[in-house]
Amino acid sequence: MAHHKEMVFFHGTMGSRKSLELMLDQYRRQEKMHHNTLIIKPGEDLKAGGNVQTRAFGGEERGALIMPSDAEATEFVLHEMEKALGARATTIYLDEVNLFTAQQVESLRTGIVDEDIADVSMYGLTTDAFGNFFPGSEAALKLADRIVQLDNICDNDGCDRPAMRNARIVDGHILREGPQVAIDGVHATYMALCNKDYTADIVLPGK
Repeated sequence: MAHHKEMVFFHGTMGSRKSLELMLDQYRRQEKMHHNTLIIKPGEDLKAGGNVQTRAFGGEERGALIMPSDAEATEFVLHEMEKALGARATTIYLDEVNLFTAQQVESLRTGIVDEDIADVSMYGLTTDAFGNFFPGSEAALKLADRIVQLDNICDNDGCDRPAMRNARIVDGHILREGPQVAIDGVHATYMALCNKDYTADIVLPGK
């Protein structure tokens, strides 16, 4: 039976090592399986310039292409494959898929995965600081062949419950309203909290 390409969504809260998992899988596929790979990040992600960065291991980085928010995703990917690789990529990685548009995720599904051009592996948050779906993540949940949750533990000291919510912190308190996108470490500070601590609006000294 022929192997068809697939779209996979790896999701987790802040600090669940999403970018690290992306880098590890890219290394395995490129170095061990000799795949051609491309890493793409959204234009709204202002961290680390043209790189994908993980908090682990002292801020390890990998080079990435930046897709503008108004780019047609399939056209962008096919052009960059030829420009960067001179060949078809076998795996496309999307970091911070929550910051891509729903139309871009849908385009990669129909134009790249369904056409058996490349696998697409997406990494990102599912919901914002207020519990609402990001459009790119909602599209990823609808269209992915597989969905993988990356586990994390609540950031509140002494709590060992699973982290479920991405809390935007101002003066030790959880912000309950504001713009959907505020980049961690650039525009805002975040903590990954369990639902109990998020709902209770605990005071977080020093945050």
